[in-house]
Amino acid sequence: SEAVDIYSTIDQDSLRGLSALLPLATSRWATGDVAGAMQALTATVDRSLSIVEGDATSHAEGLDAAYVMTVAALLAQRLGDQRQATRAMKAMESKGRYLDEAPINGLYAVLRSNQLLDRGESARAVSLLEEVANGNEPFQVRVALLEAYAASGQPDQALNQARWVSENRGKAYAEQGCGWCQQPLNVYDTTLSRLRAAELLAESGHADEAQAELRRFDAAWASDRLPPQLRRRRTAVLATFN
Repeated sequence: SEAVDIYSTIDQDSLRGLSALLPLATSRWATGDVAGAMQALTATVDRSLSIVEGDATSHAEGLDAAYVMTVAALLAQRLGDQRQATRAMKAMESKGRYLDEAPINGLYAVLRSNQLLDRGESARAVSLLEEVANGNEPFQVRVALLEAYAASGQPDQALNQARWVSENRGKAYAEQGCGWCQQPLNVYDTTLSRLRAAELLAESGHADEAQAELRRFDAAWASDRLPPQLRRRRTAVLATFN
């Protein structure tokens, strides 16, 4: 509610207003309001597209809008909606000038890799992400690489990425992006990666290590305050210890 009140005070037709939609969507998702999150994400992609595709749009403005659009689309993918990614990718492909620039090229790779994973092409997803993981990649490349490794049957590599994400909280905060509009998602992932590491360890039969990671997750996010989707995942990890 506070996030909505803050957002209502911003010019929603400005890039600043557009950027404000991403933290709003992330906070809704993190508290279990998936429908509300998707509403904000769809609006973000809609408005970003009008800027990216606009003939009168300056390069700098288009680049900022493309950044917002790609982050919104990749979060939509994580909520199970590939449509926003398809729209965003087509727009950027038609305006190819954005695809050669960092960090847009890295975020585009995340969108593409998530589509490949959705089709079961995990090896191609891994290869695509490894190409852009050069040390200066967007934080979300590492988050996507975690899932690509897990899907391709490389649990040790996935665990390495989960630990990198959780241990690089400073980078999650500091990455500037679209005026730090992606910061809430990055920071959320540093905590969520603890639960993901516990899942990977439990699946590999490393119960003691899984319990240790779960304790770290619980220390960061009290179990009685978890949204339903994370409570179910935590319960599933606990069930492997019994």
